Amino acid sequence: MVEAIAASGREVTVADVAFQLGLDRSVASRMVGEAIRSGHVDRGSSSADARRANLTLTAAGQAFLAAAHDFQQHAYEQLVADWDPADQQRFATYLRQLADQVTSPPK
Repeated sequence: MVEAIAASGREVTVADVAFQLGLDRSVASRMVGEAIRSGHVDRGSSSADARRANLTLTAAGQAFLAAAHDFQQHAYEQLVADWDPADQQRFATYLRQLADQVTSPPK
């Protein structure tokens, strides 16, 4: 959920989080509520529409996300350590393409 908020690059709502994670809005809302209670996410007013809440990561949320990225990178490096460097690069490219496809809004 913190990845969905951080990756947007724009104002993020609970509906955006639900879409990014493929969840029902009510489930995403509960997750966001827990992240707010744990100090990882702030809920503020949208600058575009006062009826909407804008979600942002707190410093703790940003630190959590950085630690998750470090863990993922380390796990990836261990998994492909014995691969040919060209295969590592090709696989990384495919993973980036897949991630972009999964997180892009439907056309």
